[in-house]
Amino acid sequence: MSMVVGQIATFLVWTLGVAALTCLICKRTMAKSSSASEEYFSGGHALSWYIVAGSLMLTNLSTEQLVGLNGSIFKDGCLAGTAWETFAALAMCVTASVFLP
Repeated sequence: MSMVVGQIATFLVWTLGVAALTCLICKRTMAKSSSASEEYFSGGHALSWYIVAGSLMLTNLSTEQLVGLNGSIFKDGCLAGTAWETFAALAMCVTASVFLP
């Protein structure tokens, strides 16, 4: 039972630590804008392109792509899953070009 408590404590400490560090970094480095909606939707225009691109990429990345889709492609021998991900990347580029400017 003590191992479970230790695991929960470790999870909570790391989660709260990452949250505190993120809050500290954001408060010190991000510029404030006059509009709360502008800050929420575009980060106050203080984010670099690589942060936005990484956020878009990691939003699309999940266990379904890492495990499920690869297993399905291997089992079926059909490469339709790779086309699915290729077009998903294209759709993300189109979405970014519409919403980011």
